[in-house]
Amino acid sequence: MFQRFFCTEIQRPHLIFAFFCLILCLLSSCNLFNPTNSSDISSNDADALIYQGQVLFRKGEYSNSMKYFSKAVKADSTKSEAWFGFAKASMYASGVNPFDIIKYIDIDGDSLPFMNLTSAEMEKYYTGISATVDPLRELVRRDTLTELYYTYLKNQKNTGDNAALKTFAATYGPDFKGFPLSDRKVRYSNFSASYAFLEFADLLLKFRYTNIDFPVSISLDANNNVVVNIDSLYNSAVNDSSVANQFNSSIDSLQSSLSTVTSTIIPTVTTLLSGTSLMDSITGSTDTSGVSEVINDVVTDKVNSVDQTISFYKIGDKIDNDGDGCVDEEVLDGKDNDGDGFVDEDLRLVPLLRTSGNVADAGYSEIYYIGIGTDSLDHDGNGILENQEERSFIYQDTLERKTKNDYRLVFAKDFETGAASDSLKTYYRTAVMADTDSTNVKYGLAWRQKNIGGCWVNYSDEQFKAWFRNR
Repeated sequence: MFQRFFCTEIQRPHLIFAFFCLILCLLSSCNLFNPTNSSDISSNDADALIYQGQVLFRKGEYSNSMKYFSKAVKADSTKSEAWFGFAKASMYASGVNPFDIIKYIDIDGDSLPFMNLTSAEMEKYYTGISATVDPLRELVRRDTLTELYYTYLKNQKNTGDNAALKTFAATYGPDFKGFPLSDRKVRYSNFSASYAFLEFADLLLKFRYTNIDFPVSISLDANNNVVVNIDSLYNSAVNDSSVANQFNSSIDSLQSSLSTVTSTIIPTVTTLLSGTSLMDSITGSTDTSGVSEVINDVVTDKVNSVDQTISFYKIGDKIDNDGDGCVDEEVLDGKDNDGDGFVDEDLRLVPLLRTSGNVADAGYSEIYYIGIGTDSLDHDGNGILENQEERSFIYQDTLERKTKNDYRLVFAKDFETGAASDSLKTYYRTAVMADTDSTNVKYGLAWRQKNIGGCWVNYSDEQFKAWFRNR
């Protein structure tokens, strides 16, 4: 029922919207507000503090509620309700309401969430969600380790072939001081979907916050290729290397966080939700096998697309960032300059003369002169610095370029086109970007020339050795 509902009633472009609607339901229901439905007062100080925090939360006194939950954590750090209460109180004390988040989700499916926030909105949500995620991370850590602890005891301290148990026992044994770390009244499974969403939101907002002085955004085109808009910071980056360095650092941080979400958090959430009845209220059915499918679809179509190629979009760092052997090869015109299907990836930071200097005008993408940056580079790997082929379009006339829809530079005129639409080629290029140890090269020059092409065809053995520098 659930699967048919999403496949027929909500078309693919709206799956991301449907997923976040699910998460908002979880955030705003018993999942985030009161997963245990328990607030009994006991003689234990921590329990009394938790109860008072819950009372104040229900009254809307979120800052005061935070204080009591914080005291409860200090009194007894194993109290899961205290960690969870502190997280939800922190969210509301920051002025963030889960119901408000839905308006920032782009239901057309091309933009990632939170990319279109104003600076004030972005700062508010980043502050609130970060404050929420921090205690949840600690609760997840404690709950996960406590579950391993009980499993270890249940197995009579026999780890068998369980790699996770072996690592756990080796790290915390033999005395397991402090265990159990959680009373497990609130378990990770109670809020796993909400947590996954908040982690995803936090990493995207962190990216925006790091570049707060410039409204940088990330979206996906019709083919799920990443589009990074850096128009607002480009001129500043040309004149100030620290701007480019900060942006590149934020790209690295975003990719690292995305990898964690896709490799660890999302698979765990999918497993925890599999076979549950969390979606009954929406579908009217107990068949909820599609919950995992929706999450996986979002990951496949959105998060993985960004995770795989976001590092391609670092700017002006004088190295190859997209695995094609070319160095800072593209120019900022919103077009594909080397025929691989990616747009504005591995940008060079150089002076550009445009038909119009106004970003909103069509003439902004019509470049008629490409300058040279502070350091001359060999962009195409042929051993010549800043040759004319690297700085000239195949079609010099801007109108002819537009008519033919061909914005390639001369050095790329013989390259095989469309690598972005070839998942295998993209995989090869991401694999090459991870092959950074010059003493243990996995993909040699001949392999790269054959399977990737691009600027690799121009490389000599000496240039290939030089490629590994500064990596």
